[in-house]
Amino acid sequence: YEFSHQQGHIAAAVYSSGKDELFDRPFMCFHASGGTTELLRVNSLDDISIAAATADISVGQLIDRVGVMLGSGFPAGPFLEKLALGGSLPEKPIIRIKDGHCSLSGFENKTKTMLDKGISPENIAFYTIETVAMTVKKMTEEYNPEKLPVLYVGGVMSNERIKSVLSGKNAYFAEPRFSSDNAAGIAYLALREQQAKI
Repeated sequence: YEFSHQQGHIAAAVYSSGKDELFDRPFMCFHASGGTTELLRVNSLDDISIAAATADISVGQLIDRVGVMLGSGFPAGPFLEKLALGGSLPEKPIIRIKDGHCSLSGFENKTKTMLDKGISPENIAFYTIETVAMTVKKMTEEYNPEKLPVLYVGGVMSNERIKSVLSGKNAYFAEPRFSSDNAAGIAYLALREQQAKI
């Protein structure tokens, strides 16, 4: 059997969310990780198209770069999430989506300016997490006109604050241990293929 990296992430998330019925109808999948920021329309695992994406860096790269700037090692997701717990929002991030693309590099520059101005690391961490959450939320709202169910996958989606912003009636998440694990998804797809032949 042969499956793509993206199919693996999607399948791992479907498996761990317990929503196998998603395989039976179209749904949206937001893949947010260190290398990917894409909102996908999934008609089937063989028919996946990009509805929206980043124009520059990924949400995971933004989190990692800000975390490293604030003293973390790499990857910086858990560090930034913990740091943000002691922070508050110094200002509201202005999210812009144009022609299906978000731009995140400006937020990286913004956090450097905040640090230079003496804004606390905790508040910068909170601002960064909120920026990611609001960007993903806006992309999902603007590029899911049919209000299809949304499956959130990728390492960034294990962040509890981001999950709380995105949670809703038709929102599903991978368990944290499966959020960045596409190998489990590949194994699950192989099992489904094998069972279909029996």
